[in-house]
This record gives sequence, structure tokens and C-alpha cells, in this order.
Amino acid sequence: MSSFEILEALAFVGALVLKDRKIIYANKAVEKILGWGATEVIGSPLNIIFSEPAFERFLEPLSQIEAGNFKALQSDILCRQKDDKDIYCLLSLASGPDGLIVLSLQDAANGSTKDSLTGLHTRKMFFVLAEHEIVMAKRVSRDVHLIFVDVDDLKPLNDSHGHAAGDELLRVVADILRESFRDSDVVARFGGDEFVVLALSEPAGEELMIQRIKALAEIRNREFSAKYGRSLSLSIGAVRYDVTRSLQFALDRADELMYEEKRRKKENKR
Repeated sequence: MSSFEILEALAFVGALVLKDRKIIYANKAVEKILGWGATEVIGSPLNIIFSEPAFERFLEPLSQIEAGNFKALQSDILCRQKDDKDIYCLLSLASGPDGLIVLSLQDAANGSTKDSLTGLHTRKMFFVLAEHEIVMAKRVSRDVHLIFVDVDDLKPLNDSHGHAAGDELLRVVADILRESFRDSDVVARFGGDEFVVLALSEPAGEELMIQRIKALAEIRNREFSAKYGRSLSLSIGAVRYDVTRSLQFALDRADELMYEEKRRKKENKR
């Protein structure tokens, strides 16, 4: 069996063979994942399956393979389907004979990109989408804001009413964040009782975003507190993302501001 026949036999893994950054072969699974038939992509430049920001990110590992620095590399990346929709893929690159490069990609299962409890993006998916949005924001000179949200007193609720009540609270908070931001903004459950949002700027900046979250939380709190005898309370930290700094730096700063609010609340209870 030839190498191409082996690639064709892969049912769920899309396989592309590249020569001089052009596609010279595509198996049937590529069409299942991206919608492009083999005849549509063969002979095309590689960027046909990526949005421009994602392609720029992809060039780094591709260049490393082309230079012979690595035999194989893996990455998580947003690919572009034929209908112009983005799809999160797990991508692998491997060098082959005669300057050929094999690119394989898999559609990441929903379970790995969406939080099973809230339906929001996972932490891992947040970083993939955030990177894409930041590149786009730079191109159009738009500010980006990071909002870190922590659910207050989740553990006492779990202890007094059980984890089902805690899960309900987390779903309510997820709904609040969905209502507070646009579909184009990136909203994710960061882990446990923490959520994070990356949003394009608004005229009033992050203060308006915080006010909107807290206003919706107050509305949802009426029903929640009546049911459980505990308040729905959120601590929030927000910063404008400085493009000269790393995304992690901005996340850390928003996290610090969130904990400052949480400390103030505890001090006021004394």
C-alpha cells in the first residue's frame, strides 16, 4: 500500500500533502471536516483552509518543519471551512521525503472545546480563540478588554445545599455572561468557579461591561436567593489588554483586581 493509499484509508483524520506550501493531495476526510473536495484544494495555496490570523500563527511551526528543525509538530488551531465558518482543529505536521510535508487535522470533539456543565468555551479553547481575536483587533486598531469573574461563596452553597445547587449557580452565571456580551466576544469557564471574557472595546470601556454583568446578576439573584437563601454574588476584575504585553500578563492583572474586590467584600462583612 502506497503512502497516499494509507492516508486515504484514514476515516476521521484529514490528511493533506504539501509541496512548496501548495496542496498536492487531500484525502476524503478533509471534505468531511472542512467541506472542501480534493479537486477544489489540490493546487491551491495552503492558506485556503485558514483565516488570515490563523495562517500567520500556523506559519511558525510550518517554517520549523521546512527548515528541518523538527520532524513533527502538533498544534491547536482554527481552520476555515468552505462556507467560511471557523472550526477548531487538532493539527499535526510531519516532514516526508523529497520536501513533502504531511498535514493531518482532526475536528476537535465538542467535549474538548465546550464546558460540559455550562456550555461555554473551555480554558484551552479560550486561548485559541483569544489569540485569533487579538490579531484581528490589532489589524483594525480596536482595544480589547479582559474580564475575570469569580463566583462568591460557591463552597458554602455546595456544603449547605449540595453540588446540584452549586452546578445550578454556575449555569446561571454562564447565562448572565452570555447575555452580557456579544456572540463575537470570547466567554469561557476558566475552571471551578472562575470565568473569563475577552471582549472588543466599547465607548465606556470595561466599567460599562462590569455594570452590565452586575445588573443582570442582581436580577437573577432575586430568584436564586429566594430558592436557596443565599445571594448570587460575583467578584470581577477587568483590564484593557495592552498589545505590547502577553495575554497571560493581562489575565494575571485582571485576576488580581478580581481578588481585590473579593477581599474588600470580606473586610466589609467584619
